[in-house]
Amino acid sequence: MRRYRVTYARDYLDTKPTIKEFDSHDEMQDWTNIEMDKRVMETIDLRGEPLPVPPEEYYEMYEIEISLLHVELL
Repeated sequence: MRRYRVTYARDYLDTKPTIKEFDSHDEMQDWTNIEMDKRVMETIDLRGEPLPVPPEEYYEMYEIEISLLHVELL
């Protein structure tokens, strides 16, 4: 059985990133998708802007989150 380790930093200077291990690819993918969604929504909430976020900005936020993720096959 393949196991996965995900290391997910809060930002590029994070010295204590979240590290999780998963027994299946589906579990790992579900967790990373949910966590990325939560972090993007936190970023939007922190901005405090009443206007909707344009799609281009969503894509940029997700690109940043993806760059903070590292997945290892154990």
